[in-house]
Amino acid sequence: MNPVEHAIQRQLLSARNSDGGWGYEPGRKSRLEPTCWALLALRSSPSESDQVLAKWPSGSGALFEHRGGLPNWSFHALALATRLALNEASHADLRPLADALVVARGLAMKPSPAQRQDGSLQGWSWIDGTFSWGEPTAWALLALKKCRTRGIAGNDAEERIRVGEAILRDRVCATGGWNYGNSNVFGKDLPPYVPTTAIALLSLQDCGDESFVRHSVDFLEEQAGNHSSTRALALSTLALRRHGRSTSAVEGALRTWLTKNPPPDVTSQGMALCALETSADDPFAC
Repeated sequence: MNPVEHAIQRQLLSARNSDGGWGYEPGRKSRLEPTCWALLALRSSPSESDQVLAKWPSGSGALFEHRGGLPNWSFHALALATRLALNEASHADLRPLADALVVARGLAMKPSPAQRQDGSLQGWSWIDGTFSWGEPTAWALLALKKCRTRGIAGNDAEERIRVGEAILRDRVCATGGWNYGNSNVFGKDLPPYVPTTAIALLSLQDCGDESFVRHSVDFLEEQAGNHSSTRALALSTLALRRHGRSTSAVEGALRTWLTKNPPPDVTSQGMALCALETSADDPFAC
């Protein structure tokens, strides 16, 4: 671990709140997303565990985004994947989280000439009562596939996995990759985003023989280094690694970026350390 990574690790350790979680920035109240990324980044430290997630505010198996908040399905799925990666919880502890994720779904859409997509497919939304989006669907897919590997997911999870994959297959951009929502609106192809593409490819790591996945991996490999941000470079590293592509160039770009632009927020710090950690088991393997 180089000096920049050591500095980020120290920042994460010092930013932890008294309730065991992390806010988006030091001194802010604990939120689910930064807490997950911090726990994943510090998972090799014996003093860290997922007990904060075990005690996280929830209702009917769904983790709230923060105390007094609502479920955010993208972050709920990330938290489930995090607890699976930390490997400290029993099947009985995790099954309610998996069941809640299986039941959750975005709203169906009626066919429209304005959008070239199958609106009948119901993946996952950010929050209840809204339509399916790419990133929540991808995080949910990854979490359910990890549950399947561990024997936690029920029979209904297979159908949800099938639908989630179908949505990403349906919405892939013409160049490969994904944006937040639709790939084509009013007959115009929309561009993919590097971070969203990386998250989608993490969830499709077991579908590498499909042409739309290979096309998207090629896109990410070509474009990752041109998108200068901690999150884009870190997520690209994680995704390309899961698809067996070389990550030396994008890792180098990430280290250079971190030296010149130290990330102030906990989520970006956690992503960076996860991407640059190669000695521990990959927490994103499904």
